[in-house]
Amino acid sequence: MTNYKGIHSMSRSKTKPYRLFFVMTLLLTSVFLNIAGCSSSPIDKQSCKAWAEITTGEYLLTNNVWGAQDYKDIKQCIATKDKGYEWNWQWQGHDGNVLAYPSILYGHKPWNKHSTSPRLPVKVDDVKKLTVTFKAKQVGSGSHNLLLESWITSSAVPKPSTRTVELAIHLFQQNWPGMPGKKVDTVFIDNHQFDVYVEPSIDVPGDEYHWLYLGFVYTGVKNNQLPSNS
Repeated sequence: MTNYKGIHSMSRSKTKPYRLFFVMTLLLTSVFLNIAGCSSSPIDKQSCKAWAEITTGEYLLTNNVWGAQDYKDIKQCIATKDKGYEWNWQWQGHDGNVLAYPSILYGHKPWNKHSTSPRLPVKVDDVKKLTVTFKAKQVGSGSHNLLLESWITSSAVPKPSTRTVELAIHLFQQNWPGMPGKKVDTVFIDNHQFDVYVEPSIDVPGDEYHWLYLGFVYTGVKNNQLPSNS
């Protein structure tokens, strides 16, 4: 049994590539988990229903229970606060697979019908500069992986079949079982060091499509402190 507590704020084309969304997610493989939001203020909205969604401004908080079909007696809740979000859950059983994928979405996820913001999707060629600002802190044990992720598709109307690139920036990993693809380089971006992983045609169980996976794993975590901006 593990106990996890964490705090954070807050997922290639030959024609016209579009950037669809950014999503701050937490991949989990731990048995017993508890994560608190970035504020101690009272809860505004809360739901413990599987796949529940809570909209807050141009963001969508999702109670993703990706691995729930393989487990019983689970509980996972999401909540919004005046200045932050909160997830807490309990999982029984652990085989090393991803158990959950709670996330904060901005933009248009390929599986969703609508975008959370009129700013996305946007053509990659039209993006001169893109800045994502966040404040995050995690403390805990067990296996978890905090990442900032984006999809690029070949169409302006996103759907699973038009996904071409998955860009995943892994901000914090603890006891993580491994990365897709092969490590090809180590780079410095804005004075932050990342290991780069590439899988030209990733194969995900249950998904009929394949796409290029680009993973950037931040290697500068010290004392569980994440970079304040990326």
